[in-house]
Amino acid sequence: MPRAGRLTVCVLALVVSLPVFFKGRATRTPSGGAAFLRADPHHVLVRLAGDFPHPGVYNYPVGVTVTTVTKMTLTPPFPSTANGVNGEKVLTSGDILTLSRPAAQVGVLSLEKMAAAERILFGIPLDPDDMAASDWEALPGIGPALAHRIVQDRHKNGAFRSLEGVSRVPGIGEGTLSKIRRYF
Repeated sequence: MPRAGRLTVCVLALVVSLPVFFKGRATRTPSGGAAFLRADPHHVLVRLAGDFPHPGVYNYPVGVTVTTVTKMTLTPPFPSTANGVNGEKVLTSGDILTLSRPAAQVGVLSLEKMAAAERILFGIPLDPDDMAASDWEALPGIGPALAHRIVQDRHKNGAFRSLEGVSRVPGIGEGTLSKIRRYF
């Protein structure tokens, strides 16, 4: 093929392929991390653990109870509850509902809270009055000694009631509070 013919074919191929290329490209919109569930005011994030048929983190509407979740995920007979948890307990973001079902038994449900590191991952705000020393250690700028002092102060002097209340603990200043404020 002569040189002019090859040039004409290349230009024609380019003209035909450019509109297809640009129309076929999807526009990206910022989504905030589609791979992760995030806490929102209309839903609660609850982790089902133990012997549930499909353990994992689930997004339920606000107001969901232990009984509702049990009926949504299990077939009768339904398990009993343990640790003072009744079936009408309303679940909140960060709860872990665990099913222990020994062989050929109905099973027992128990309820606990996610560790701070997991709550942070899901964007669930932390409560300074509900954290163990290991939870405090998961935060930037707080080591084991300071975490222990925070928990001891709460036991000795009562609830903090807010993140600002933690400033009464020696070693917690405005710099430390500003590092951890976004998690509360």
